[in-house]
Amino acid sequence: MRCDMLWPRERLALEYDSDMFHSDESRQNRDADRRIRLERLGLHVIPIRRAQVMNANKFDRLAMMLVERTGKRHDPCPDWPLRRYELRQWMFPWIK
Repeated sequence: MRCDMLWPRERLALEYDSDMFHSDESRQNRDADRRIRLERLGLHVIPIRRAQVMNANKFDRLAMMLVERTGKRHDPCPDWPLRRYELRQWMFPWIK
């Protein structure tokens, strides 16, 4: 199995549930089963949706949760809005 983003040392996975590929019930059921399998392998799976990526405040909350879970530091800087935009573009280049 592959994850959209994976931090193996932290046993953390990020799964992007796009509107295009995750809207029908059968796909949602497969995704839920897949998450259970990943959790059984010892990974903590964080599902995210487009709204969390596109909304700056929601994205900040997601980023801070990832910072905390991975044990990294977050030092706010004056150009954080630009860096946040660049991070979203790096993480999700297909989202405009």
